[in-house]
Amino acid sequence: RLKGGSSKILGIKVLGIASPEGTISLVTTARGKLAIYAKTAEEMIAQAYNGGKVIITNCFNEEKALHLKNLILEKFPDADISIMPTGGLCSYYAERGGLLIGFEV
Repeated sequence: RLKGGSSKILGIKVLGIASPEGTISLVTTARGKLAIYAKTAEEMIAQAYNGGKVIITNCFNEEKALHLKNLILEKFPDADISIMPTGGLCSYYAERGGLLIGFEV
């Protein structure tokens, strides 16, 4: 709880990834409003993304979802990217302002 509160104060954004077992592990952190989105696109490529389908869900953060979409389209112009709001349980995990991203490899 203390780490989460201090992260918000310092403007630190966190990128996590879900495992097949259903746990979430920390991949990287970034400071600043836009740095984490570039790291997200890089991590997708590291995870074998090559321009296929992407679904970006956002919890009251459509502006940043669009920003991530544009970053992906810069590298993969033919990517099939959908943006939608999070639903009940996903909103809880994403928290206000968060994004959940699914993509095919």
